[in-house]
Amino acid sequence: MTNYLKLIDAQTEGLRFDISPLFRDAEATRAMIKDLVAPFRELGVTHVAGIDALGFIVATYAARELDVGFIPIRKAGKLPVPTFSREFIDSTGCFKRLEIRRDVVAEGDRILIVDDWLGTGAQMTSALGLFENTPAEVVGFAAIYIDRNDKTDELRTKYKCHDLWGHDR
Repeated sequence: MTNYLKLIDAQTEGLRFDISPLFRDAEATRAMIKDLVAPFRELGVTHVAGIDALGFIVATYAARELDVGFIPIRKAGKLPVPTFSREFIDSTGCFKRLEIRRDVVAEGDRILIVDDWLGTGAQMTSALGLFENTPAEVVGFAAIYIDRNDKTDELRTKYKCHDLWGHDR
């Protein structure tokens, strides 16, 4: 396991670990972001889209590392403008919705979608759906951890996906 991953709090309740301790260490965060975006450097990414809320942090760092723009994928009801939206059922069985501004992307945009932790894959699939009716192209997905299940395996067959947390834990 890479040293920066040891900073993630794995002694948590629930389905995910707490990545916030990693952000306390600037050098570790820089190393993590470089490793996270490395497979996408040659794909012509023009924007990194990050999922509310911790995904905003990871994606903003990733956008900075790639020297591209950032697109926030918001939770429902946060944007005061027309949006594209997609519903999904989260890991607790609750209905949720993600949104982006309708005018946030343009023809030729190549989007890397980033989040901190992908469990069921439902939220990431919903994020992908936000870009379906836009002229942009999603080129891949990145997260510190991506679970292995039917939904995430389907994403892996269609898109370049990269995570940092080994699946041997």
